[in-house]
Amino acid sequence: MRSLLVVAAFSLFLACGKDREIGLSNQPISAQMRAVSIRVQHTSVNIGDRVDVMLPDSTVVLGNVEVSNLARVDSHVDIALFIVPPEDAERLVAVSKPSGFRLRSTSIN
Repeated sequence: MRSLLVVAAFSLFLACGKDREIGLSNQPISAQMRAVSIRVQHTSVNIGDRVDVMLPDSTVVLGNVEVSNLARVDSHVDIALFIVPPEDAERLVAVSKPSGFRLRSTSIN
């Protein structure tokens, strides 16, 4: 299951990254973590920012997670990649909606 999730996440992520350069990390993902990509409303956050992942109704699904990578799909949609514990990856998949998620920056400037 883990390898299928990782392959699916990277396949989707790479397929959607035509307009924004993709630089996947050379660091291996530990056995305790999972890579998961999700569809998000176009965002102004950057790779490395910490964000809350929210449903369109502003319900927070995951809080204060680091954006591992972003890919632009079109002017309204991005694909965001996160490296998270298995239970967080499962939570994202379980509540995923066709409309995607919203990201809210938790970075303090």
